[in-house]
Amino acid sequence: MLRRIGEYVRRHHVALLALFVALGGTAVAAGNALLPKNSVGTAQLKKNAVTGPKIKNGVIAQQKLTAAAIAALKGARGPTGPKGTQGGQGQLGPPGTARAWARVLADGTLEAARSHNVTSVIHLAGSGLYCLELAGSIPATSTGAAVTPYYPTDSTTTSRFVHAEYSGHCGLNGEGVNTYLVTPGTVPPVAFADQPFFAVIP
Repeated sequence: MLRRIGEYVRRHHVALLALFVALGGTAVAAGNALLPKNSVGTAQLKKNAVTGPKIKNGVIAQQKLTAAAIAALKGARGPTGPKGTQGGQGQLGPPGTARAWARVLADGTLEAARSHNVTSVIHLAGSGLYCLELAGSIPATSTGAAVTPYYPTDSTTTSRFVHAEYSGHCGLNGEGVNTYLVTPGTVPPVAFADQPFFAVIP
């Protein structure tokens, strides 16, 4: 059977070749017949023949464009806009919890510009004991005091340091503060000493 087919092909190869060419031309003609009138197919298009202005807007999906192509389509960055007007003032925050505070010098002087609701300070020179009298609106029995030495002007050095602590109620309506000088290696290492401090009464 295969031998007969081979002989047939050898005898009619020219006719078979002509038939294949004819059929191929018919397929191309049929494909071109489906194109709209006055249009061209891919065979007629040369490389780079279709430029950007000739492409209808919206016919190419963005995902089919490269990042470089998308970047090229973007315009240059515009100038910086003018500065906006300043916003209005925000709402007043809640009041703090401290009802009084005081900056007291070593000699018992009350620094009024840095104090609030402390009316006076009772102090005996050299004792290291202070009594901060509070305004009548703040009952001393309802609060206490947080105390810290005032480092910028106290006697702290590389070999000694100042300590300050709350000592309880005192006077008519006051809060007591004790100040000490701590000197390691001495006997006794802790001694009462007049020192500046800052106190906060919550």
